[in-house]
Amino acid sequence: MILMRRGLWLLAALVLLASCSSNEEKKALEPLPLVEFENTVEVDRLWSTGLGGQAKKLYVTTTLGIADQTAYTADKDGVVYAVNLENGKVLWKRKTGLDLAPSASVQNGQVYFGGYNGLVIALSAEDGSELWRGEVTSEVIAAPQSNGSEVAVSSIDGSLTVFDASTGNKMWTYGHVVPPLTHRGLASPIVTSTQVIAAFDNGQILAFNANDGSSLWETRVAQPTGRHDLERIIDIDGTPLQNGGFLYAATFQGALAAIARAQGRIVWKQDISTAQPLAFANRRVFATAADGTVLAYNANTGAEEWKNDKMLRRGVGAPAILGDYVAVIDADGYMHLLSQETGEFAARISAKGKRFLSAPVSHEDKLLVLANNGTLSAYTLAD
Repeated sequence: MILMRRGLWLLAALVLLASCSSNEEKKALEPLPLVEFENTVEVDRLWSTGLGGQAKKLYVTTTLGIADQTAYTADKDGVVYAVNLENGKVLWKRKTGLDLAPSASVQNGQVYFGGYNGLVIALSAEDGSELWRGEVTSEVIAAPQSNGSEVAVSSIDGSLTVFDASTGNKMWTYGHVVPPLTHRGLASPIVTSTQVIAAFDNGQILAFNANDGSSLWETRVAQPTGRHDLERIIDIDGTPLQNGGFLYAATFQGALAAIARAQGRIVWKQDISTAQPLAFANRRVFATAADGTVLAYNANTGAEEWKNDKMLRRGVGAPAILGDYVAVIDADGYMHLLSQETGEFAARISAKGKRFLSAPVSHEDKLLVLANNGTLSAYTLAD
């Protein structure tokens, strides 16, 4: 099932919409207008670079691969780019001729991509030359992940496949049942020195021995409820966030949970509906709910510290950290900065580009934003 950014809250409201018969009821589901406020901080755009269109006939989000002050991504034509994060200059680009999903990761000098035809490819981070390629059972729309020894790949049919990072040889696979109806999204695996941790569309997270695929633990963030498949969607589409010995993961129409990584034990849980990645800073976990509410939770206890519900139904994307602020971008291209302490608005600018399905990426003192039209921009707080 294909869902656009603003379509996430529309899905949650679909049952209500079916019963709406008056203009007044329909108006209650329209996006809230922008709130007026005075900027208390200024945001500078450092540079912007055009990388070719990112949009594909099938909706996917994009994750930038970042290492050594370089960002990696691919466009809709399978051209891979390496971009200098200091000045936005393209260091190299490679025409692969492959049907690549745009999300990338990089580890130990290798850049990894998946493809819509089930391809997995490793390229040299230095010049983009191909190192090896492999195949999985279905399309790969989330970035493969590596610890330098193993490369873990989640595919849209619920399979998890692990390759040898040096040779590309397949080491082991695991198959998981996919529910009848899901979002068109997928979380990337987490790969530590000993574990591969994967999130699935039925609200489960499983941990495996990275070397041989033996099961270590499994846990469930949320249980499906409701009578219809639409009501029972509990995908984990945002890659779980790892901080210290904890994982933080959230589902659509389900919950956000803190999980002890060693045993898979749920430490705390809060009700929420989101298909977006999470952000972490200053002992807080930040989340964007499907209706556009931005929330902050205490990372240790799960207590809600604040919520900003002034952007309801505006198609607000995933949160990211910029200094002491939380940044989100709405479907109209406005970037909003919220105070980490209170959730109050601190700044608003128009982001460069057209449509923003991908989550902004925090890197040192910069916020990297990739638009659907291939515009990659770097922002920072003004001095």
